[in-house]
This record gives sequence, C-alpha cells and structure tokens, in this order.
Amino acid sequence: MVDFLFEVSSEAGLKVGGIYTVLRSKSEVVHKKFGDNYLLIGYYEPRCEESDFEYAQPPEDFVQVFRDMGYRGIVCRYGHWLKGDNSNIIMIDASRFCDRLVTYTCNGANVTDRQINKIKAFMWEKYKVDSLYADDFYDKHVPWAYATGKLIEQIMALPRFKGKKVIAHFHEWIAGAGLLYLHDRKVPVGKVFTTHATTLGRSIYMAGRNTLQEAYNAKGSLIDQSEAQKFGVQAKHTLEVASARYADAFTTVSETVSVECEYILGKKPDVITLNGFNFDYFERKNKTDKLAKYVRAEMLQFLESYFSPYYKLSYENPLVVCIAARYEFINKGFDVFINALGKLNRRIKGSKRPVFALILTQSDVRGPKPEIISNYLILDKVEEVLNGVNAPAGTIEKRLKGIDRELAGDIKAMIKSFKKIGTNPPISCFQLNYPEENDSIIRACIENGLANSPEDTVKVVFYPNFVSPTDGLLAMSYYDFLGGPDVGVFPSRYEPYGLTPVEAAAKNNISITSDTTGFGRFVMDKVDKNSGMTVIKMLTASFEASTDELANELERVYRLTPEQLSQLKENAFNKMKIVDWSEMIKYYYQAYEMAIKKSTG
Repeated sequence: MVDFLFEVSSEAGLKVGGIYTVLRSKSEVVHKKFGDNYLLIGYYEPRCEESDFEYAQPPEDFVQVFRDMGYRGIVCRYGHWLKGDNSNIIMIDASRFCDRLVTYTCNGANVTDRQINKIKAFMWEKYKVDSLYADDFYDKHVPWAYATGKLIEQIMALPRFKGKKVIAHFHEWIAGAGLLYLHDRKVPVGKVFTTHATTLGRSIYMAGRNTLQEAYNAKGSLIDQSEAQKFGVQAKHTLEVASARYADAFTTVSETVSVECEYILGKKPDVITLNGFNFDYFERKNKTDKLAKYVRAEMLQFLESYFSPYYKLSYENPLVVCIAARYEFINKGFDVFINALGKLNRRIKGSKRPVFALILTQSDVRGPKPEIISNYLILDKVEEVLNGVNAPAGTIEKRLKGIDRELAGDIKAMIKSFKKIGTNPPISCFQLNYPEENDSIIRACIENGLANSPEDTVKVVFYPNFVSPTDGLLAMSYYDFLGGPDVGVFPSRYEPYGLTPVEAAAKNNISITSDTTGFGRFVMDKVDKNSGMTVIKMLTASFEASTDELANELERVYRLTPEQLSQLKENAFNKMKIVDWSEMIKYYYQAYEMAIKKSTG
C-alpha cells in the first residue's frame, strides 16, 4: 500500500495541453484516496496564479526545506490547485537555479559554468542523454525537473517520511531529469515514468510517415536511433529513453503508444495506464442543467442568421455534426471528415432536412466577418421581439403569421437588412490573415462539392478560432458548445489516446473516432451500431474505404427518427462510462504497487 504520492508534471496547475486535462480529472479520484498525502509538483509561470493556483501555508516541516531550496536559487510556492480538486501543489521556479555559476568536474577537469550545463554533463556521463544541440525549451525545463528531484530528496529526509512507501510519478521527458536525479542519489522512492507520446514518434509522423504502421510492422525490433538526430530531437529522445529505462515502473496511455514505445524507446511499458474521465459530474449536469437546450437554441439561431440571408432552410430538426482539433489537416483527419461530408452530400442532395457541419480549429484570424456579426445580432433582436409577444414556435415566417401585422412588418424590415458577402454563404465565418484559397480546409470543401449552394444538403461552417467565451461570435466555452451538436467526429491518424470522443459523448453527442487513436483501439471491440460510438477503420484501410465508412455512418445517423437519435445519444453517454476514472485509476495503482516492490526489493 502506497503511503504518499508525488505527481510531477510541467502541466500540473498550468494549462498547456492534454496532460493538464488528464491530471486535472485524475486528481479528483487520487485526492479522495490520499488526501494530504497527495502532492503535485508543477512548473511555475505567473499566469498560473490567475485561475489555477492559490497560495496556502505550507506544512511546518516544509518551511525549512523551501528555505534551503531558495538558497540554491529554487523558489517553491506552496498552495492548492483550484481546478485540480484543490489538491496540494508546489509550483517550482528554477530560472535562477538554471543560470547560477557552479564549479564541477567534467571529463576529469574542473569546470566553472552555468548550472544547466552541469546538469547536462551529469546526464551525459551517467545516462548517455545527448543534449549537445538541445533547444531553449529543453534548457528551460530540464533544470526545473532536476530541481523537482532535489525537492523530493529533501522532503524524503524529513522524519515523518522515514520508512514510508512513497511514489514519485513523472510525466513525459520534460520531467525526466527529476527521475534520473532520484535514481542517481538512491532516494528511497518508487519511481514511475509515463510517456503520453514519444517525441521521436510524433516527429516522424509530422514528417509524413505513419509511425503507428511502422511500429506494428517492426514486430518488436528497434528503430535506428540515428533517426532522433535526423529530426533534431536527440536530447529529448535520449532523455526519454533513459527515463523509461531507469523507472521502477514505466507506463504509457494506450496500446498504440505501447507499440510505439517498444519501437522507438526499445522498452515495452510495464503497465498501460489508460486515461479516464469523471462522468459523475456530467451525469448530474445533463439531468439538471438547462444549458444544453440553451446552447442548441443559440447554435441554431447562429446557423439561421448565417444561411437565411441567402435562401430558405428548415431549422427545426437539422442534424448538426462537428469536428474539433488542432489545425493539423492530415493528422487530425480534417481531410477524412470533409471527404466523407462530400460523399454524404451527394447521397442526400435534394433532402429538405439540412446537415450542418461545424469545423472548429485555430488558425490565423483577424476576427469574425462583420456581415456575419451584424446578421447574428439582427436575428437575435428578432427572436427577442418574437419571444416577447409569445409568437408561435417554428420558422420566422411561420411565427410572423401569429403576431400583430404592424409588428410583423417591422420585423420583416429588420430581416431585409441582412447583409450578404457573396452569392452563397461563406465557408469561413472569420476573416483569415491569408488568402482563403490558400486554406487547406476551405480548399478541401470546394474540391468535395461543399460550397454552401442552395442545392447542397450538407452546409459547412469553418470556425477557425476554436470557440471560447471571448471569440467574438458564439462566445461560449468548448464544453458548453458540445451541448449543441448531435455528432462529434474525431478521425485522427495519430493520437496517443484522445479524449475528444469521450468529451463529446459526455455532453450527449454520438461519437465517432478511428482505430489509429489509443482510445479508438481500446473501445473498438466493445462497441456496436447501437452504442452511439463508432470506430472507423483507418490503420490498414485505404483513404477511400475510410471515408466511405464514415459517410455510411453519418448517413445512417441522418436517417434515424428523432426518437432513435435521442436514444443513440443516451447510449453514447452510457457506453463511455467504461473509461470513468473509478475504473481506469486501477491501472495507475497497479503501476505504483509495482514501483514500490521494485524500489524496496
């Protein structure tokens, strides 16, 4: 049984990427189990104080430890991670420590140099971590990680930790120097290292090679390690290799990354620690909160303001599908999504019920197009007036028939002031800081016959600013936004795990992913057509076959009755409970027990 848990990550208490989300949700479960015996260690930046970190009085025996660390140039800030279940956290600032001049022995000679170079020399001589050509990001984070090791060593020397079973859990190569420090100093803790995706594997994929396919084809053999130098990630890669090798328990987040680790790092993970999600919160919220209905209404109002200046559509029962990801056109499967939409459009052309496809990502934008903002505001005012006079439900045309003729005339005049941008509704609702014809998403839409013409049943809205309360248009959080669509599609080609399908299902979306994601491979043998969850074959299938399969699934959902659609959404939510943290946390605890046994054996 573990007595105390340190969890070390540069994303603990500091929102950067996906690991932040994992740790944030995981902390709720772990904190309940360990209480004050759970302590996160994060990377301090001033912005973390804005919303995530709240100062608190440190335990009495930590005060002298922090003072000693301060003498070395390592500033420790103790407090609570507000969004991480108020778990105890220490945010470390090692910037002064990094630049401090020290004298040390290197290759038999005394050298006076910056602390960062002493750390690099130590890791090369002891662990063959080749950081000769490391970048600034590496040089900034390695001293921080090394400092976390020093801090844990100091804390472990306190009387109350004597004889205790303690775990130090390090996430990603960024924290690896801390693990190597503890190994070198023989600090009595169980050392766990988790990689969420290998640095070299991601680099290979970004260069256009299929890392996952290569790894499966390798059948246990190791990649040529010179590849790391070729891609300029030698320092990060060799630190990752050493961290995996010298951990008491090495874990990763999915079967796909496990195969990748064996191929890239030369070590198979001891445990696959699948990421979880907290469904209790969403189950309560979905049953009691009216926000989803409001978001759906707002979304349809936005779409009506977007298309109604050009032609008539029905907005009473459309199918709304969405994709949301970083703007990696191939990696995140935007090309698969758009091609499948083109096929769907050709199959259902002429149908009166529209399909609205929202494409969310982040690009270089100036702001929403003025005409779209104006039309949205006009329609919002129209809706406000109609609701104020208790107009009947339905389209605006239908609602106008049930109110005073003079007022109806005023509203018609407002509607006539709608502004048009071109012949058809634009694909992008934001102004891009580059020519639209150069945008991959817009170009793909046009090539696939998705031009928002009156004949197109599938209507596309490219939202290149993601969605946030300050985006100037929909102005809501991403989680709130997910309450509006019917289907979330996430056909990534390279995704170590991928929680986006889970997040969508948690907000009652039918969810579609691919068998090239860690999550997709985990659930692919656990779902069927009634699950509300579909895994598209992409690992061995051709592009044409993958897009056909996705188009088939979207058409199947399109043809469901409203009652069937509602049931499938509910099924998706219930199916996703298989990744609730109450179930997934056991894999982490398995790794912790393994590390304790090895470190004390």
